[in-house]
Amino acid sequence: MTGVQTCALPISTKKHFYDRYHGILIITGVLGGIASLILSLDLGVKIFSILSIAALMGIIYQVKVLPEHWKKTFKYQRLKDIPASKDIFLAMAWVVVIVLFPLLGTGKALTLETILLLIFVFTMVFIHSLIYGIRDLQGDIMIGKETLPTLLGEKKSIIFIKRLCVFLVGLFAIFFLKGLVHSYSLSILIMPVYILIYINKYKNFNFNRDQFELIVDTPFLLSGIISFFRI
Repeated sequence: MTGVQTCALPISTKKHFYDRYHGILIITGVLGGIASLILSLDLGVKIFSILSIAALMGIIYQVKVLPEHWKKTFKYQRLKDIPASKDIFLAMAWVVVIVLFPLLGTGKALTLETILLLIFVFTMVFIHSLIYGIRDLQGDIMIGKETLPTLLGEKKSIIFIKRLCVFLVGLFAIFFLKGLVHSYSLSILIMPVYILIYINKYKNFNFNRDQFELIVDTPFLLSGIISFFRI
């Protein structure tokens, strides 16, 4: 039994947790959202506006945006039902928090390096989410959940992830060779390189859940360490 196939147990555990603490999770989520909006007012109108739009998109993501009688014409009635929508929204949220908020907070102009960082953060989070999707592939198929890995399959999903990693490395290398980015920008490329290494080594993710999360989340820990020493 591969690591992908063993995902049914974590999924049932998560469902039990969500069912048991559903009310508490909703309350804490709403309170956290309200608190973040209030705190963002001190950071300026722009940040408050972006955070408000993000919160609104989060609500729209969950609700049905098409009438029930359109169900036969349009397969997906909610943004949540569209394959890879969660991965894209999650990546966009990270971009807002990690790139846009600091940029607006400091009042600095948008530079080429900032755009590259935006692309990098979006792609890395998207890759990270896809890898978790591959781990949960069998369970998602069992419950009829459509994700990008369930549509592409495990092998094509892994190939897609590899291509995204190579794209990031190639993009930064080209801009560095043209003298458009600083040399320290190349240090974050350890993240996609690391992913390429463990994707090739652990093709079936056949290890337990804790090991999986440690291995997959390590690139983000590395980025934090790199940022700390660069500061």
